[in-house]
Amino acid sequence: MRMKFFMAALATASLVTFASCSKDEGKDKPEPPTDVTITGFAPLTAKGGASITITGTNFSETAEENIVTLNDIEAAVTSASATQLVVTVPSTVYCSGKVRVAVGDKNAESAESFAYLLAHLVYTAGYEYDENYVSEAKIWAGSSATTLGDKGVDGDLESEVRSIFISGTDVYAAGNQQNSSYQPRGASWRNGSALASLTDATKRTSANAICVTGTDVHVVGNSGSTSNACYWKNGALTALTTTGGQALSMSLLGSDIYVAGNSGASAVCWTITASGAITPVTLAAYGKATAVFVSGTDVYAAGVSKPDALGTNTPKVWKNGTQFAELNDGSASVDIKSIFVYNGSAYVVGLYNDTPRLWTVDGDGNVTVTPITGAGGVYSVFVKDDVVYVSGMGGNKAMYWKIINGEVVGSEDITNGTRTAEAYAIYVTDAPES
Repeated sequence: MRMKFFMAALATASLVTFASCSKDEGKDKPEPPTDVTITGFAPLTAKGGASITITGTNFSETAEENIVTLNDIEAAVTSASATQLVVTVPSTVYCSGKVRVAVGDKNAESAESFAYLLAHLVYTAGYEYDENYVSEAKIWAGSSATTLGDKGVDGDLESEVRSIFISGTDVYAAGNQQNSSYQPRGASWRNGSALASLTDATKRTSANAICVTGTDVHVVGNSGSTSNACYWKNGALTALTTTGGQALSMSLLGSDIYVAGNSGASAVCWTITASGAITPVTLAAYGKATAVFVSGTDVYAAGVSKPDALGTNTPKVWKNGTQFAELNDGSASVDIKSIFVYNGSAYVVGLYNDTPRLWTVDGDGNVTVTPITGAGGVYSVFVKDDVVYVSGMGGNKAMYWKIINGEVVGSEDITNGTRTAEAYAIYVTDAPES
């Protein structure tokens, strides 16, 4: 009896021991790998809106479960498998950096960095002297020049471009052209060919800005020996002032046109509707609005104002007719040239005690300053894909500068400096597909 009990207990112990060994053997087997990995991506450089393909392991086959960032900026996933993701490059230069993929609490980082490709075509415009020191109106696409204007029979009539506007594949320009009596006349061009004359009987005229809506070409400038602000639509003149003034800048909101300038002593922004109705808004009783830009439904203007006729000019930015920011306290001489609004911030260029500057005004009205070293003058600003482009001159050369995150990161010579040239206007587009 005892022997049977002992044998039964031994058998039971053996079963328990065997079962225990089987469990331990299972624990020793490696779990299948679940960590996300990135083995590579291609291409290593691309422009905004292009696709890059990321290869690796353990991605989710459900696209939205993969969180992909380029330098911590999220990129949309357009297709996904366990070993491959296709994502769209965000349109910002700030996405240059490491590629990261997160799936749940698992994540991976690339060994190499992605580089954002600035696939931009930079148009600039202004003038360049010829061999006889006669200024010729010029548009540059990159460094490729197109000469505008009419130099006359004797080749001594001067011209210049003050503004450019791109509509589809058409390049529009406005500026000034001397007539045969050497008097300045406003002029406009499309793709290098002259458009309707910008005249006011026998009076002097000048053109300062151009834009296009549909088939209509709009130009603002000045007219007359006493200089009145004026507006041309397809060459037809409308006076904005009758007792003196200037129309210096223009921006669009749908079919409405906003014009910055002055009427007498006052800084003014005019609204011109498609029906031709004109509404002036006084920004300051004493001052001048030299630049305007419409972003969404907000109208920004930049210029100067002073407390009275004998006061000191203080540079300012207005938003929807109300002062938004002061660029300095009025203790220095400031000449405001241009404004561009991008992602809620206003970018303003001009001279501060004859020193070229970029002022950045954020959405709360806070101002930061970027000196533009090497520039003799700056005249126009344009922002694309978080890159701020500023045109002007350095030495005798027409130039432009690139600024990212408040730092000048490079400059480009438009001309070689053999003859004096200046770039009064800048417009940046996507480079055409090669």
